[in-house]
Amino acid sequence: MKALVTGGGGFLGSAIARMLHQRGAEVTVFGRNRYPHVERLGINAVQGDLRDAQSVRAAIEGMDAVFHAGAVTGLWGPRRVFWNVNVGGTRNVLAA
Repeated sequence: MKALVTGGGGFLGSAIARMLHQRGAEVTVFGRNRYPHVERLGINAVQGDLRDAQSVRAAIEGMDAVFHAGAVTGLWGPRRVFWNVNVGGTRNVLAA
């Protein structure tokens, strides 16, 4: 199985990616940054932004499964950033 994990560098996403990798899946994580702690495990990483529909589509192309754990988290920050990433990004994942 080829699986993409959005937010694969975060707490939840990296746990999902590790579990899938341990079960023999070919895993790619998609996130805003590089995640050496995930890449050291032999997991592929693709940098991108959930707000960019084209990069989301490119990352999902050819995948058998997508685990969407990418989000802006925290208590503070501009509402529009939370909305654009968490709602708009989810829409981009669903559309792809």
